[in-house]
Amino acid sequence: MPGSRSRVEVGDLRDYAFASGICAGQDVLISLAKLKQHATAGITGAVKNLFGITPCSLYGNDAPNENPRSHRTRNFHAGKLKVLDGVPAEIDHHVPPQGIHRVPHIVADIWGARPADLNIVEGVRTIRGGEGFWNRGVSVLEPKLIVAGRNGVCVDAIATAVMGFDPQAPHGHLPFPGENHLRLLASVGFGEIAPDRIEVRGVPLPQAVYPFQREKARKG
Repeated sequence: MPGSRSRVEVGDLRDYAFASGICAGQDVLISLAKLKQHATAGITGAVKNLFGITPCSLYGNDAPNENPRSHRTRNFHAGKLKVLDGVPAEIDHHVPPQGIHRVPHIVADIWGARPADLNIVEGVRTIRGGEGFWNRGVSVLEPKLIVAGRNGVCVDAIATAVMGFDPQAPHGHLPFPGENHLRLLASVGFGEIAPDRIEVRGVPLPQAVYPFQREKARKG
């Protein structure tokens, strides 16, 4: 299935990005994500969820390959893999080469190329401490809630607040080990991230908060 080439509105690392062919020509794109943390991006939500629409056949570690069996770490996380001729290359930038810095900028670029039209972040049963079993110390939680809306940046801001974190946190502050991709997108007009400026219907936000950060054990 052919991919689609989209103009990037944020433009931190790329002018253009390729999305999987399954997203090409669709009238409506829905991002159905999980409410959880992410070791590299800080949080997993509707915005970070679209990281996966970039085809591994073009950006993967074993590209070019129409049957890829590897992820995109050498290209996206480390910036060490040169893309194929015809695939949009990175523009000149000053983003550090570590994944905690590169991934948030790439997440913002992908969202800028194709924001989702409906965003659902499911937190009925999830984990904290990372995005998967490979992260040390993850544990199961049951917040028993769902956050949904039309603007993915706003949805993720509320989802971040529900997790007990500040969606407006400066770069490098909890829960974001590097850049805060929500701040990157808000700075160029893709959505509001101040919870008190976002309309929330249903359960009031203060009642919906379910802290994901473990409390440190007291000494003595």
